[in-house]
Amino acid sequence: MIKERTTERLTRGQAGALLLSGVSAFLLTGARFGEFSSPLQVSLAAVVSPLQGVAVLAGSLFASVTQGTLGDAPVLLCALVMIVLSGFVLPRRTSAGMGALAAAAGLSISAGLFFVIGGIDLADLALYLCMAVLAGVAAYFAAEALTAFRPAAGGYSEPNGCAFGVCFLLVTGALGSAQLWICNLGVIFAGFVLLQGAKRYGIAGGTVCGVLASAGLMLCSRELGDAAAFLALSGMAAGYFADFHKGAVCLLFLAIQGAGQLLLGTDSAAILLLLNLSAGCLLYLALPVEGILEQWLPEVGGEEAPAGFAAVQMDYLAHALAGVRQNAQQIARMLERNGCRETTAQSVCEQVCRSCSRRLECWEERYEETAEAFRCAAAGDGTELPEALQDCARAQTLLVHMQQAQRQAALHRMLSARLTESQGFLFSQMELTEELLGTAGQRLAVSYSRSMTRKVTQRLEREGYPVHTAVAYRSAEGRLALELYAFADAAPDGGSVRDCLSDALGMELDYTEGRLAGEEVRICLWERPPYGLAVFAAQSSARDEEPPGDSYDQFSDGRGHQYLVLSDGMGSGRRASLDARLVLSNFRRLIEMGVSMQTAVGMVNHIMLTKSTEETFATLDIARISQETGETLLVKYGAAPTLIQQGQVVTMYQTPTFPIGIVGRPEAHVTRLRLEDSDVIVLMSDGVEDSEYAFVKQKLLAGGSLQQAAQAICCKAQRSAADGRPDDITVLLAQVRRNTD
Repeated sequence: MIKERTTERLTRGQAGALLLSGVSAFLLTGARFGEFSSPLQVSLAAVVSPLQGVAVLAGSLFASVTQGTLGDAPVLLCALVMIVLSGFVLPRRTSAGMGALAAAAGLSISAGLFFVIGGIDLADLALYLCMAVLAGVAAYFAAEALTAFRPAAGGYSEPNGCAFGVCFLLVTGALGSAQLWICNLGVIFAGFVLLQGAKRYGIAGGTVCGVLASAGLMLCSRELGDAAAFLALSGMAAGYFADFHKGAVCLLFLAIQGAGQLLLGTDSAAILLLLNLSAGCLLYLALPVEGILEQWLPEVGGEEAPAGFAAVQMDYLAHALAGVRQNAQQIARMLERNGCRETTAQSVCEQVCRSCSRRLECWEERYEETAEAFRCAAAGDGTELPEALQDCARAQTLLVHMQQAQRQAALHRMLSARLTESQGFLFSQMELTEELLGTAGQRLAVSYSRSMTRKVTQRLEREGYPVHTAVAYRSAEGRLALELYAFADAAPDGGSVRDCLSDALGMELDYTEGRLAGEEVRICLWERPPYGLAVFAAQSSARDEEPPGDSYDQFSDGRGHQYLVLSDGMGSGRRASLDARLVLSNFRRLIEMGVSMQTAVGMVNHIMLTKSTEETFATLDIARISQETGETLLVKYGAAPTLIQQGQVVTMYQTPTFPIGIVGRPEAHVTRLRLEDSDVIVLMSDGVEDSEYAFVKQKLLAGGSLQQAAQAICCKAQRSAADGRPDDITVLLAQVRRNTD
C-alpha cells in the first residue's frame, strides 16, 4: 500500500512537471526582445529532462500554430527539435555548463544548416549566433536556478541569487511582449515578483527586483521600459514597509509608481503599466505565496543566527542543566532520609532471637538490660559478648552473627562514603559545566563588526599572515577587540601581527601571545585601555640546589583585565614547585579561554584533588585589575596577606582561608577596591614573616625603584629566616600606570 501511494505521487509530480514545461514553452514562444525573436524556449529545452523537453517542443509547436507563426522562426524550431532528440541519444546533461553548451550549440548548428541551404543570409547568421550566446547564458542560469528546487539543495541560497535575477529579467522581458487586450503578462509578473521579493528580503529585495523588472521591460519595449523607470523606487518603499499589512504595501507601491508617472508625464503606456501592476498586486494579495515558497523554496545558507540568540540558548542550557542537578540532589537527599535505618543490634536480634524459646524472658521482662547489652555488643570489637549476654542460650551463634553484622555495617558505611563522595564530584562537575555554558553565553553577547573584520582579514591576507579566521568586535566599554585563529604549524608571531594591525587600524593595540588548543593557536588583540600594570619581582629558594616552591605569573584575559597571580606549593623544593606551577598554568589557560574566575578555580581545585593519592595543596593569590576603570579584585585561597599602597597609606588585607586541593569547594576571601595611577599592589608568599611587614611599608613609602624595593624585601626576609627554618620567598610589586597616547 505504501509503495503504491509513493508511485502515484511520483507520477503526479512528473505530470505536473510536464504540464509546467509545456505551458512555459507556450508562453515563451513568439516572445520578442525588441525586434528579434526570443530563444528562451530553446534554453528551457536544454536544461530539462528529455521527457520534459518533448513537452517544451509540443508547447512551442502549439503556440506557433495558434499564433500563425509556424514558419516565422524555422531556425529556432529546428534547434528545438535537435536539442530534444539529443536528450534521448546523448548522455544526460547533469550540469549547468552542459545545458548551456547544448543550447548554444543547438542554435548555432541550426543557423549554420539554414545558412548552408540558403535559408538565411550572412547578416541573419550573425544575428542567430548572437542569439545562441544569449540562449546559452539563459540556459546556464536557468539550470542554476532549478537546482534550488531539488531536495538535495535544500532551497534558495545566496549563490543562487544571480541565477534567479537573470531568469527574472529574461522572463519579464519575454512575457512583456505577450499582450492580451490590455493585459501585459510581463508587467503583471514583474509586479507580483517585486512585491514578493520586497516582502521576503526587505529593502534590498524590493530595490533589486525593481531594477531587474525595469531592465526586463526595456528589453521588450522602450515605451514600457521608460514607464517602468520608478519601479526600483517603488520596490525600495515596499521593502521598507514590508512588515505592514499587504494591502497597505500595495497601495503605497502603486501610489509611488503613479506619482512618478505624473512627474514624467502620462501616456497610454504609463496607464497600461499602472493597470497591469494593479493586477500584479491583486495576485500578490490573493495567492498564499509565502507558504508556497517556504515549502518549495526555503531559504538556506543565509546569515548565521545572531550572537544574541546563541547567548540565550547557552543561558537556557545552563539553567536546564542546573534544574537537572538540583532535582538529582533532592532525590539523593530524599532517598538518604528514607533509607534503611536498621541498626546492627536490631539486625542480629531479628536473626537470632526470633526463634529462641527465651525471647519473651529477655525482651519483655528484662527489655532495658537486654537492649543495652545488644548496643554494647554492636559497639564492641566483636571478639566477645558483654557480661549480660554471657548466659544467653545462643551465645556462640549471637557472637557469630554480631561479627557478620559489624562487617556488613562497616562495608555499608564505606560504600555510603564513596557514594557521597562520587555524588559530590558529579554535582560539582555539573555545576562547573553550568558556569562554563553561562560564561560562553556572556562572551557571545558582544557587538561584532563586519566592516572591521573584513578590513583586518584583507590586511592580514595582503601581508601574508597565515590566519584562517579573524573576528573583530566591540567590548562592553566600546573598545575594539580582535581574535585571530591560525593552525599551530604556521602560527604567526603575536608581536608582528600587533604591529601590522596597529598600523592598519591607526590605533595602539595590546596583545597576548598565541595560545595553543588542539591544532589551533588563538591570538587576542585589543585597543589599548587607559590603565596598564608594571610588575617587579624578587624570588629566592629555600635551598640553592632546588627551584623555589613558589610560582607567579602576569597575563591578560584579552577582555580588559590584567591578572597578577602567586601560588605557593606545600613545603618546598621540586614537588612544591610542580604543584604551584600546575595551579598557575591551568588557571591561566582557563582564564584565557574565557572561563570565569570562579569556574576556573573550581576546575583547578578538582585537578589538585584527583591528580594523585597523596595529599597535596597550593595557595592561590589573585589580583585582577580592570584596565578600563582600575577596579581591582583581590581573591585569596590560603594565601599570605596583601598590601596596597595608595598615596601615603598602606593597607593590609588578610583573612584565613583554605588553599587549593584541600576541600571540594574552597571558599575565597574577596576584596574589591579601586586603584588609581601609581598605586601599588604587594603580593608575597608566606616566606615573608609577619614581622617584616613594617619594613615592607617603610620601603613602599620611601619611594624610589620598585625593583630595588622588591629585592630589598626579599633579602631582608632571607636574613630573618637564616637562624630559623629557611623557606621559599617571592615578592611581587605591581604598580598601576596610566597608558599615554
